[in-house]
Amino acid sequence: MKNIQNPMFDDFTFSKFAFVIRIETPMRLPIYKGGTLRGGFGYALKRTACVCKGATCSDCMLNEKCVYSYIFETSPPKDSKFLRNFSDIPHPFIIEPPLDGKTTYNPGDHLLFNVMLIGKTIELLPYFIMSFEALGRNGMGVNRGKFSVMKVKNGENEVYNGEQKTLSSSPYIQSASDLSYQQYIGKDKITLSLLTPLRMQHKDKLTDQPDFHVLIRSLIARLCSLAYFHCGITLDLNPKGLISEAEKVSIESNNTHWHDWQRYSTRKQYEMKLGGLIGEVTYTGDIEQFIPLLLIGEHIHVGKGTSFGLGKYDILSKNDG
Repeated sequence: MKNIQNPMFDDFTFSKFAFVIRIETPMRLPIYKGGTLRGGFGYALKRTACVCKGATCSDCMLNEKCVYSYIFETSPPKDSKFLRNFSDIPHPFIIEPPLDGKTTYNPGDHLLFNVMLIGKTIELLPYFIMSFEALGRNGMGVNRGKFSVMKVKNGENEVYNGEQKTLSSSPYIQSASDLSYQQYIGKDKITLSLLTPLRMQHKDKLTDQPDFHVLIRSLIARLCSLAYFHCGITLDLNPKGLISEAEKVSIESNNTHWHDWQRYSTRKQYEMKLGGLIGEVTYTGDIEQFIPLLLIGEHIHVGKGTSFGLGKYDILSKNDG
């Protein structure tokens, strides 16, 4: 089985954790739960990790050493050689909510969601567990339904037991170079299923077309910044060359549509519109050279709002030849 043979990807690491929570009191959640989970997590993390209560992160002297600031209000270090002019950089985590559309939960019901941690953030898993436990005690959703964290799994291994409050087993850390591309060799066509709203910008505007070169631009930008800030590596991907080649790939069929979704941000005190493209799109052209990016993108998502779980896609087609 052939894997991505590029040493630059060896140190781009990530690990997925499945949280299983048990509902303790009646709970009502929106159809798309990513915003509620991320918002509740951020609130609980700040209460758990913040030392300087009441101070804004930008004014805090512990800003660059604070777990909350690093995870949730991620900004470039002052000596950064990359994205220094950006106020925020990609968060080092992704919350993947269940997509079952269920909104009403009763005591005894279970809810499962995934948390993807990237690079050095994997070591901060205990903060995620403690924060979700605190959120469960405080309550979540419209009616502040309470829940408990039953367990956290990493693949087949249980890394946290909620009944015993024990953290065990070192997580399996996956490298991007572990991803197999055997089934894509010689491919000139590929279909992506956009599972959660895909929000891509081109020329500083959201686009309602899933053009391949825009997708590749977004993937390159996200991957390079995650690698630099959260894995400590600089990826030499030749963006200009890849984008030039991506512009030659065309859309064979486009069965996507714009799906509007919005949430209220307690931290920012306003309603956020987070609509994007969902559905299926098939591309045709010289696809094989982009497979490493597309495979990694399945894990790290793409576009804006990824920490809410937006920009999740699956590669549907394998080898058509």
